[in-house]
Amino acid sequence: MNHQGVPENRYPNEASSEGPQEASEATAEGRDPLTIPEQPESVSAPAPRDLQPQSQRPTASADGSSFTPETPADDAMATSQTANLRPPSEPPKKRSRMSRSTLEQLKALTMVVADAGDFKAIEKYQPTDVTTNPSFVLAAAKMPQYQSLISDAIRYGFIVGRTIEEQVEAASDYAIVRFGMEILKIVPGSVSTEVDARLSFDKDAIIAKAKKLIQLYSYAGFEKGNILIKLSCTWEGIQAAKVLEKEYGIHCNLTLLFSFAQAVACAEAGVTLISPFVGQILDWHVSNTENKSFEPQNDL
Repeated sequence: MNHQGVPENRYPNEASSEGPQEASEATAEGRDPLTIPEQPESVSAPAPRDLQPQSQRPTASADGSSFTPETPADDAMATSQTANLRPPSEPPKKRSRMSRSTLEQLKALTMVVADAGDFKAIEKYQPTDVTTNPSFVLAAAKMPQYQSLISDAIRYGFIVGRTIEEQVEAASDYAIVRFGMEILKIVPGSVSTEVDARLSFDKDAIIAKAKKLIQLYSYAGFEKGNILIKLSCTWEGIQAAKVLEKEYGIHCNLTLLFSFAQAVACAEAGVTLISPFVGQILDWHVSNTENKSFEPQNDL
């Protein structure tokens, strides 16, 4: 017996200094001294705290409301001998992967950038960034809900331009910037505003137009840090982007990118973003090679 009144020999298969006396008593009672007496099934209490190894003793939390073992979770022996008095709680419910839409699964892995001009669609799908182009703006401009924006652009063109050509150009610039402004009120990231594709082979004209678009945004209180100027990935466009990025701090998004050589040139120019035309690249390979499909695992 120890000082707390607990038998020192807690485990039946361990040697005990009281072995001979217990054997005599068992023989006198007609029991086999080597047979371990059956224990009631209800007895499953752990060993007293002072007799448990230090690594297996339960510890109290800071507020004294729960106990957690200090032993590793994979230590079966320690876990079985340690009292766990932590109140039961249900784990947080998570939506299964199958219950989430493809868009939700995609958002969990990467940043979604929408190529759109319809505000309702942008509000519905909640992308991080949005990129626009004149064709999307033209399609949206035909919708009744956007007629006020087009009217504002026409009025701006009449005020700024002296000739019909200048008025049309000014109205077009203002319209695409107004759409960008409204998009920035919806998305948390940035918007890409495209320079007229007819300027794709004129470096100086691209730079001038990009600065003018940024100026229109700044007049309305929008910082250029949330705006990317979208340029065609021609040699002149890449060189214009290089100047805009390094000298004016204007971020650029290079589109109409079809080859690795274009991507390398953009990287060397220090552009912020490139937009490869994956669909058109696939169309070319389908039309000009023997392969009519390119599965991801085989697309090297």
